[in-house]
Amino acid sequence: MEKSGPYFIVGVFVLVGIMGIIGFALWLGGSVDTRHYKHYTVYFTDPVNGLKDGASVQYRGVDVGKVAHVGLARDRRDLIKAEIEIHPSVPVGAETEAKLEVLGITGLVYISLSTSPDDTNEPPRIEGEKYPLIHGSGTQLAKILQDIPTISKQILDITTKMNKLMSDENVGKLNATLT
Repeated sequence: MEKSGPYFIVGVFVLVGIMGIIGFALWLGGSVDTRHYKHYTVYFTDPVNGLKDGASVQYRGVDVGKVAHVGLARDRRDLIKAEIEIHPSVPVGAETEAKLEVLGITGLVYISLSTSPDDTNEPPRIEGEKYPLIHGSGTQLAKILQDIPTISKQILDITTKMNKLMSDENVGKLNATLT
């Protein structure tokens, strides 16, 4: 048996081939993102139901980035903190607002950014935060759903008062007055 074969060269060729296949699979799957983003922190005081890591970030309807992480703020119990990554060409200023929106009937939640065209100031930085700050607000639907108990109580009160006003005794007195 002869042992003078180029085993080292064959081994290197096999390793390079396997690494090439893994790299191609990652590239094909889209899990390697080579684009550069600007990072921002968005604080929400409203509930962020449905907002997940990886959710879309849009600027006036154009997809410009994604949500990197959603979690609770460390030092304040009333804040939800979302870290977002957006394309560097997106105009973000001191007055930029981040609103939660619901995509059609699917119910997917995304962040919609909007800013005034004349807002040229940089977003504020807060001590202890890694990225500049953008103020966020929840969805209109969440606000309406949050107000439903108050509205239903008011409707119940009005209905109770109407029932008292239209009691049989009061209707009889009204008929007697009209005749």
